[in-house]
Amino acid sequence: MAGLLSGSIMILDAATGAHVSILSGHTRHVRSLAFSLGGALLVSGSDDCTIRFWDIQTGGVIRTFYGHYGSILSVSISLDCTTIASGSRDNTIWLWDVGTVECHHIIEEHTSHFKSIGFRKN
Repeated sequence: MAGLLSGSIMILDAATGAHVSILSGHTRHVRSLAFSLGGALLVSGSDDCTIRFWDIQTGGVIRTFYGHYGSILSVSISLDCTTIASGSRDNTIWLWDVGTVECHHIIEEHTSHFKSIGFRKN
């Protein structure tokens, strides 16, 4: 997969590199992508300050998350697909509830922005 400057996401076949599909929805550069453990779901973060949660089978957006004031530089999805983490140029990490589309926790860092985030298995 590849995030494009246009705001689209190009899905590629891992074995051949062949173009499989294009996901459209973001309006600016897609900076971060993360698949769910099973590969059926995708999370994307963009310069348009949104996080999108995608169904890879249909190519459709399941949910869109709004709240950051800066570009989304990093996204991750929990192993159970219930929480999305997003790191932004606004120097915060937001933890989102996938079911309610609400932020349930904000981690603030006043000196730098977050370029990479992830979940660990408990």
